[in-house]
Amino acid sequence: MKTLKKFFLIMILIAISYTGFSQSTPSGHLRVATMTTTFGVNVPVGTTVYCAADSTFWTVTHPLLGTLTLTTAQGWVDKVNKPTNLAQGTKTATTVQITSSTGTAATLDTADATHAGVMSASDKNRLLKVTGTNTGDQKLTVDGSTTHATMTIGGAASDTVCVVGAGINKVSVSGKTVTVTGTEVDGSISNEGALTVDAGAANTVKIHSNTSTSTDLTITAGTGITIDGESANGFTINSTVSNHIFITEFFDEATTGATGTAHTLAHTPVTASTGMVVQLNGTPLKSNQFTNSTTTLTVTIPVYKYDRVSVSYTY
Repeated sequence: MKTLKKFFLIMILIAISYTGFSQSTPSGHLRVATMTTTFGVNVPVGTTVYCAADSTFWTVTHPLLGTLTLTTAQGWVDKVNKPTNLAQGTKTATTVQITSSTGTAATLDTADATHAGVMSASDKNRLLKVTGTNTGDQKLTVDGSTTHATMTIGGAASDTVCVVGAGINKVSVSGKTVTVTGTEVDGSISNEGALTVDAGAANTVKIHSNTSTSTDLTITAGTGITIDGESANGFTINSTVSNHIFITEFFDEATTGATGTAHTLAHTPVTASTGMVVQLNGTPLKSNQFTNSTTTLTVTIPVYKYDRVSVSYTY
């Protein structure tokens, strides 16, 4: 009987407990001016607090003293989320603004090589200039010969690019490598900078180079020189001056007088007066102090008998 009484007593207590805590109870509403306005009254759990400054609602999750505020009660109150409306705001060439009816606007930047984003105006214009059909990944193939190289994209004939060697340039293809090489105009380097001889006017000769834009060099013979025997490989320079002999002769004046006596030279000098050296007793005479005609030499200033005359000349 005692056990049965205890059982009924426990069941009664459980029923009372269930009845007491399963019932709903009313809660109140509180309004504050700002987040830092004190409540003024103790606030029970379940109370809704409205902040007029920013139009936000807060639910109290822990009994609060009247000296607290929404700021100092953080952790014991939960903010009630309000529905928000998103809209497109200001657009620029590189950004797009997203506005919120209940929050702060956000700005979306353009995409870059690392990060996603919106498309800029310049990128859009670049895409608008792209024509043709995108067939996926394109393959570049190279073919050709010694005169040209052909590069084809995607196998379409309209997408073929041809590289051709013009002028002195040649093209060669090895696998995927295209080489452009500059060569001689005639394809030979054996005549690069070759020199030849061309006959010019009398006693002149021209040295000619086959190098582009070169100017002929003219060689002109001077006094006593002749040029002949011109050929493509050279020419001959000749001297017209014969071999001469230099000689000195001595004479004694036979008498005293206003001029000397005529002396006969052994040879005819190459030049008369000029080029001769005449001395009287070891002192050289000026050209106007003697005369010379072929083999005859005469001192034209006063002399004394046995004055010594010497003459040096070439014949």
